[in-house]
Amino acid sequence: MRGAFKIECRLQPDGRSGIGYQEVSAPWHLSKPYWDGEVLLVQAVNATAGVFAGDHLAMEVRVEPGASVLLTSPSASRIHTMPQGEATLTQQISVADGAWLEWMPELFIPQRGCRYRQETTIDLAAGSSAYLVETLAPGRVAHGEAFAFERIAWRTHVRINDRLVLAEHYHLNPSDHSLADVRGTPPRYFANVMIASPHRLPVRDWQEAALAWSDPEVHTGITQPAPDLVLVRMLADSSDAMKNALARLRELVAGTLPKLRQSARKL
Repeated sequence: MRGAFKIECRLQPDGRSGIGYQEVSAPWHLSKPYWDGEVLLVQAVNATAGVFAGDHLAMEVRVEPGASVLLTSPSASRIHTMPQGEATLTQQISVADGAWLEWMPELFIPQRGCRYRQETTIDLAAGSSAYLVETLAPGRVAHGEAFAFERIAWRTHVRINDRLVLAEHYHLNPSDHSLADVRGTPPRYFANVMIASPHRLPVRDWQEAALAWSDPEVHTGITQPAPDLVLVRMLADSSDAMKNALARLRELVAGTLPKLRQSARKL
């Protein structure tokens, strides 16, 4: 399938954030957005059972000046077994001056023998703020499947005020050393969180808080590659441990970025 999910979120005259433009084609589905008084909760839904060989999907999200959006998904992203071919996803995210975006999809689960390529471009204006989450599960662990996919390629570029501040290229292949840090017993779940804001980010306080958590099932690292960007990396021994750690991090960062206090409940 060749599906597109394109939305522009705008500040309305009444002060609410709303969808100003949308273009959605199968397998994507846009659930009815919900304004909770602070942020617009938007769900991007894959209406099929997951992603299959030959699927070429595109997602474009623009948050206009002053708008506030929480974009999530109601279920995990499942990349199914592929006898041949691959699936691709291209993502373009832009957040304008004075706008807010929280991007929090559910767990990414690559299944046995799948091949997947993802390219993400994130453009943030100097006065914007964003909290972006990406995860990787070992596979269908309950079925005894861990890191049995054939290959995954993730490419992410982040620009703030037209300045490249982050370029990450992950080429994951079970047949080489690229998964050395997540393999083991039990196999580990991975999460990457990007926090961007023009306001002072108390990275030292966050690092000390992460050390104080003392959770033997979760390993957390926090670094600051640019004054307006902080990266958080997590390795967890289970999906529940990862989910709890992400919730704890979100609550911690909400002290600096209060829009994270809004509920991410599914509708």
